[in-house]
Amino acid sequence: MFQLRLVFVGLLAAVSSGEVHEIDSESWDYEDYQIIRVANTNVNIEELIATDDVEVIGRGLEGSWDLMVPPESDAVNKIRRAGVRVELLRGDMMSLMDQVDALMTCDRRVEKRGGSYTIGFDFRRFFKCYHTVEDQHKFLNELVKAHPNQAETFSIGTSYQGRDLLAIRISENVGSSHNKPMIWLDANIHGREWVSSTTALWIAGALLGEVDNIQNKATQLLEHYQFVILPMANPDGYTYSRVSRFTRFWRKTRSHTTCKLPPFGGLCEIFKNQKGFWCRGVDPNRNFDAAWGKAGTSHDPCAETYPGDHAFSEKNTAAMRAFLLQNKERVKLYLSYHSYSQLFLKPLGWRYTTHPDAFYHDEAGKEYVAAVKATHGYEYKSISSIELYPNSGGSADWAYLQGIKNSYTVELRDKGKHMFFLPKNQIQPCGEENLRGLLAVLDSCNRLGCS
Repeated sequence: MFQLRLVFVGLLAAVSSGEVHEIDSESWDYEDYQIIRVANTNVNIEELIATDDVEVIGRGLEGSWDLMVPPESDAVNKIRRAGVRVELLRGDMMSLMDQVDALMTCDRRVEKRGGSYTIGFDFRRFFKCYHTVEDQHKFLNELVKAHPNQAETFSIGTSYQGRDLLAIRISENVGSSHNKPMIWLDANIHGREWVSSTTALWIAGALLGEVDNIQNKATQLLEHYQFVILPMANPDGYTYSRVSRFTRFWRKTRSHTTCKLPPFGGLCEIFKNQKGFWCRGVDPNRNFDAAWGKAGTSHDPCAETYPGDHAFSEKNTAAMRAFLLQNKERVKLYLSYHSYSQLFLKPLGWRYTTHPDAFYHDEAGKEYVAAVKATHGYEYKSISSIELYPNSGGSADWAYLQGIKNSYTVELRDKGKHMFFLPKNQIQPCGEENLRGLLAVLDSCNRLGCS
């Protein structure tokens, strides 16, 4: 996580027990912070801003950069002096944070049962806001309760902080569907990308007829395929991004990586579970064994794109690897949802190459973006992942290297106006358009072969 006016508050210890309950508290504010977009340039932006307290929050087509800049930083002037065009995307970060706080406020329908009031479950109303991990898991389990012959939930493992990596399997006669061809979907591998998990949940609900209206199509698909959907691939990072407005942009996992304390006296072990003394987290989408640690990563453990000290160092990525390797002969489509940029990304991310499956990837991309546009008019673009920016260690590239020919990443709405925090009224439309993109890719697979 980027540094933002850290204020050391103090050390508190429970003398009676000898346990340190709270080591330090960090606080900062976003007043006068700006989000800027830096145009494509041959100038090395990372090198130019290396000494400034600037956060890279997004990369766009044609080499643009979206940066969060603190008020005391000289980064904007440095970039302009280098002759690079700078566009102000947002100059009212405190106002944005007020809006984001409201995104987590969910209206709950209250039902009266047996003389007492309880919160009733409404699948459609669920998509009026962004929910906790626990509520997302409840959504999945409620789907199973409503459709016991077509759905089951199971955990593929746990996160660093012990949260379940809960997946749902959806198919006709689900109990006997484990050997069917598999469609794998995952989302929210980056904590701050909230709309990715709601999109995956929308698709799960639609396949079971609780939302949207694709039942004729869904019936055909569930007869042939098993859909395995992991809506929350990074529950620790997502949960941390919801803690307060000052953690909203958290991207990585929450594992301990490097201690900042002097290496003597056992200080690192004593303060292992305390704030402020450790670099926390690994970028899980740089942690897969696909040219691991090369393009688009940083060896700084505190950096946003730190890939870990080895591939699959994180419990969530290791759990995904184990499940996918166990089922790789059955997986016919791998699709990972991210935000933002409105892109359909095809392999590979770390080198330009012409590979034998390029035709299939191009056709899938054309079908996906056409279906998305036909839904609500939003324009996505199909490109190779490296055309966005060089990156390695990504999940879709790893899946492709395991022989899953159709392996893709989708960057959802929008193109930077709301960044990672789409308004409530865009949650459902985003789900609707990407459901139809998925259906189009499956049609392409059936026509061209997904083996």
